[in-house]
Amino acid sequence: MGAVVNGYHEKYGRPLEKDLTLANYGHVEHALVTKIKCAVNRPGYHAEVVFHNLKVVPNRAKLHKAFGAMRDANIQGMIDADHHIDYETIVMVITTVAEGDMMMMKEEYRRKSGGFTLENDISEAFADRQDCLHLILMILNSNAPN
Repeated sequence: MGAVVNGYHEKYGRPLEKDLTLANYGHVEHALVTKIKCAVNRPGYHAEVVFHNLKVVPNRAKLHKAFGAMRDANIQGMIDADHHIDYETIVMVITTVAEGDMMMMKEEYRRKSGGFTLENDISEAFADRQDCLHLILMILNSNAPN
């Protein structure tokens, strides 16, 4: 897969995943872009998924509320329901990342988040879910260098 992605970039001067996104193929596009991102940088993709679910989605809801983008109560309710931290996805990603990828994922997360650590952001997001928090922090820290 990496050779295909690199060959496409060399031939056309732009990333394959960008062209797939521009083509707007819906679910097929999403699946292909996901496969490409995983093939190119698996820890980076996992960091992106966790960052998106911890920071991007909840912040959209805050922006909608702060700027009053949606005034209709029915629409506002739908936005609030769709813009929450997806705890299940975060747990799934962190618990299934290979040991060798964990350190790289944590570094990628730090880069994507502007210097924030995955451990700190997880601690904040899961503060009211102690059952998950301890397990996740144990997994994240089990790969820490001694």
